[in-house]
Amino acid sequence: MAGLLRNRADRTQLFLAATGPFILLFPFLVSFNFVFEIALWIIVWFCLCRHNHILHNHVHFPFTNSKPVNRLIGLMLGFCTGVTVGNWKITHVHGHHVEHKIGHLRSREFARLLSVNGNAAFSGRAALAHAVRTAPLQWFLPLRVMLSGAFGAPSMRRKFFRFYLGEFFLIYGIVAVVSYCNPAKGIAYFGLMYSLVYLISRYTCYATHAASISGSKYSIANVCLHPKYNAMFWNFGFHVAHHIRPAAHWTALPALYADLGVHEESDAVLVQTNVVGLFMPTTFVWQRIADPKA
Repeated sequence: MAGLLRNRADRTQLFLAATGPFILLFPFLVSFNFVFEIALWIIVWFCLCRHNHILHNHVHFPFTNSKPVNRLIGLMLGFCTGVTVGNWKITHVHGHHVEHKIGHLRSREFARLLSVNGNAAFSGRAALAHAVRTAPLQWFLPLRVMLSGAFGAPSMRRKFFRFYLGEFFLIYGIVAVVSYCNPAKGIAYFGLMYSLVYLISRYTCYATHAASISGSKYSIANVCLHPKYNAMFWNFGFHVAHHIRPAAHWTALPALYADLGVHEESDAVLVQTNVVGLFMPTTFVWQRIADPKA
């Protein structure tokens, strides 16, 4: 395993990815009364609610040195979240991380529909509206791009699109079969959980980029530097460093951020409730950044 892993720090994420499908399928094998079913749903969601962050890390920095194993990990994470690796690559790697080049990349103009206005002030209502409006688009647009790339005009990347289109149909085919066996639980575990993943993903994108623009040349995202937040979400709070070097491993982000020499503005862009980490601390603060102090 040591030779297979690219970075030993990813052992926990790899374990969570491998166990996730079994956790998600377990409720389909048991039957309880209504109260226990609700409790079981909450437990399953608590176990899986960070898997989209794991998928984000795996797409940017695949966990192993084996392409087949990486593809299997991607399939497991896609099944747990409803967000496939192809979806992440099209909307995030090939869309979100090149937003500043969209005007010169006509094939990626779809990303404009998912973009966040970095000049607009953050508000909870605007964040919710953005999430509700763009969550369906994040599901539909990559599928349209994959279909177009796989069967449209000749393309050098046709193999890429066909592979990830096959990945999409495999995952959602399994979902359809399992849901057919138990439609009520299919709605609860696939319909509701997948919807929450997409909504939270879009909300997080809004939180990390709304009102991020300031006078600094590095004001391309907001940051949350609380140690507990970054321990829970694999340094996702060092979001500026991630945008500067998207392929960097998550363990390198604090040092990359420190090397920028920037500081955080005192006013908070967003005070985010701490749900996953329960009650200590109760909130996490997101801030925009400014250039080094004189």
